[in-house]
Amino acid sequence: MPKIVMTLPEAEIFLESNFIGQLSTIGKEGYPYTVPLDYVYWEKKIYFHCAPKGQKLLNIIHNPRVCFTVYRVDKIDLKETPCKSATRYHCVQVFGTARCLDPLPLKTKILQVFMEHFAAGRPFHPITDEMAATCAIVEIRPDRISGKKNIEPE
Repeated sequence: MPKIVMTLPEAEIFLESNFIGQLSTIGKEGYPYTVPLDYVYWEKKIYFHCAPKGQKLLNIIHNPRVCFTVYRVDKIDLKETPCKSATRYHCVQVFGTARCLDPLPLKTKILQVFMEHFAAGRPFHPITDEMAATCAIVEIRPDRISGKKNIEPE
């Protein structure tokens, strides 16, 4: 299979160009907890917003070490048997430390960056401190980023 390890710049471009990822945390009972969410990769960190209370935040308080996965399925290459079939994909995993951000001006700035990323040039209302005060912003500082892709053979 043509599996290729991504370089760090390739992995970062992939993170910058996507919108949805899966956050994995560990709860107090030791069970993994994975949830899909919107994110933005900005200044070499991952940011997401969420309700100010909930399971993922409790898990981050308990253990701030997380894994964040972003993937894209490009094609299902179905052959006559499962062992000859393949999924063509790109996948990046970020292993790092998560923390909730408190300073309101920073939360407002990150939500503004988030909206710019999602709006992709379309107009939107500027983010105010009042808007930012209603949610939590979580920052993931990467310790390690790894990526791979399974692409069409040349």
